[in-house]
Amino acid sequence: MRPRSANEWRDFWRDGRELELRAQLEEHAPHSVRIATLLGSNAPERALVAELGRIREHQLNAAPDPDRDAEIAARVYAWFESASLARSNASRMSASSSSISDVLRSVDQTNSREPQRRT
Repeated sequence: MRPRSANEWRDFWRDGRELELRAQLEEHAPHSVRIATLLGSNAPERALVAELGRIREHQLNAAPDPDRDAEIAARVYAWFESASLARSNASRMSASSSSISDVLRSVDQTNSREPQRRT
């Protein structure tokens, strides 16, 4: 599950994902914000390939290399899906443990208010 809200998106990148993306991009790393924007807009993999090609041609002033751009795009896309899923799972686990803690705290409060029975 991809980050949806602006806060989730900021948290996703703040938690080290920007450096991870840059590592995936190799020679395209200085242009990671452009790729992150595409990922955030739910662009298909072919859009990443096209953008990497534009970066290669216009910013890197390099010869076209569509196979290399497709390889990097596939790696970035797979990384993003995996990183998004891992973050989503971690958030769910955190929410579940918070819910369990809330229930236990409520039970403790209820038990402390009930009169003690003597046997």
